[in-house]
Amino acid sequence: MWSMFKPKRAKLEAWIRPHSVIAEQFRAIRENIGFTAHNQSLNSIAITSPQSGEGKSLIAANLAVSMSRQGQRVLLVDAHFKSPMIHTLFSLSNAVGLADVLRGAIGWEEATQQSELAGIDILTAGSLIGGSNEWLYPQAFRGWLSMTTDLYDVVLVDCPPIIDCADTQIIAYQVDGVILTLRRGVSDLARAEEAKNRLTLSKANILGVIFNDKDN
Repeated sequence: MWSMFKPKRAKLEAWIRPHSVIAEQFRAIRENIGFTAHNQSLNSIAITSPQSGEGKSLIAANLAVSMSRQGQRVLLVDAHFKSPMIHTLFSLSNAVGLADVLRGAIGWEEATQQSELAGIDILTAGSLIGGSNEWLYPQAFRGWLSMTTDLYDVVLVDCPPIIDCADTQIIAYQVDGVILTLRRGVSDLARAEEAKNRLTLSKANILGVIFNDKDN
């Protein structure tokens, strides 16, 4: 388990304060992922949580920043279609994104945006027509993922909470590894166990757990 001290404010600490304690912790997580990848391919990683409010989007965004500072070319993807966050964190448009790509409405390269930080491209969630995501078929996601992993060192996918949304199990099966985010005062053992069981059922490669908002 990797622990994160509670930040004083919800910012991209790894970007704004690259020498802070929080940024150093993300560097440690980045290196641990590198050690894990020594004997396996980890070009695509999903970040999820048991339920909402556990900080997974901030974790995904800060991890992307930390990886890019190491010289890696990163594609950060928002797959939380019903409650997207990544475009807000990076002050980008969410007019088109992954949802539109998987529906075949636009090419993924056209939908991808550049962030202000060199080395990070962003594919936001995009438009959810009619509130339905029934078009998220495993083969569509797999086809898109195979194209992106050829062009980036790592693709980070911010997924919905796994207990709330079946999409995450579809994605977890396709990516090379999954990180589960828990949060002090929010997560409970029963939901954490259920999240783990669902990931296991999906045959996901669970890389580890990030315990967010740890006080000491």
